[in-house]
Amino acid sequence: MPKFSGGRPSYLTNEQKDELREILVDKKSDYTINNVKKLIFEKYSIKYTYKQVWIIVRKQFGLNYTKPFPYYDGKPENSKELLKKTPKK
Repeated sequence: MPKFSGGRPSYLTNEQKDELREILVDKKSDYTINNVKKLIFEKYSIKYTYKQVWIIVRKQFGLNYTKPFPYYDGKPENSKELLKKTPKK
């Protein structure tokens, strides 16, 4: 008796999914679902629908929407001490 795995295999391999997740998790990235869809097509030449990309990003990767904000790299290490030392007006 044949054993069915319950669905069609994904176009993306597990290695490709891991690589894509690393790109999306980067702190400086602010991808939308449409941007991820374009990224998958440009990088892997695989065309997915908006719905399927949403399933990959939200359900398989467990990522949520976040509000993009500017990321400042030039913060000094002792910023809390500097704030304490500033005189109050």
